[in-house]
Amino acid sequence: MFARRTLRLARLYSTAPAPGGLLPKLRLDLKASMKAKDTNRLNVLRNVLAEITNASKTQTSEAMDDMRILQIITKVRAKSVGAVDECKAAGRADLVAKEEAQIAVLDQLAGEVETVGRGEIEEVVRAVKAELGEKAGLGSVMKETRKRFEGRPVVAAEIAVVVKQTLGV
Repeated sequence: MFARRTLRLARLYSTAPAPGGLLPKLRLDLKASMKAKDTNRLNVLRNVLAEITNASKTQTSEAMDDMRILQIITKVRAKSVGAVDECKAAGRADLVAKEEAQIAVLDQLAGEVETVGRGEIEEVVRAVKAELGEKAGLGSVMKETRKRFEGRPVVAAEIAVVVKQTLGV
């Protein structure tokens, strides 16, 4: 009994890198930020992990994979960008600097998720446009492009930007 309990505790409190995924890396990053007393990074990681926990409890249908975590990081980043605009309007340079530092950390976290590159998206969009010919409207090209990237890590907003540029919308 005692040996089993010790083994379980050793697993829970291990400092070895956790296998795969962004979520274990975020948790290890949180621990490293606490030790380094990096308050800005610590606050950002706590906020992101809280959003991830909230999303995992409210949306039971989706698994918490790297792309879902990337969506959450993007959502948190959008809030920070909005806060920067509000702080600039209020003349609060100190808060602007704080929010911009948080955005830099969020950009770094988002960059750790490997997604399909813009060049590959452009190639697929051009191929879809050529296949559809005259019927190549915004909705039809978006739909077909998303079908081709199904199951692969691609940011939907990036697809939308490339489709709009290709179609000249």
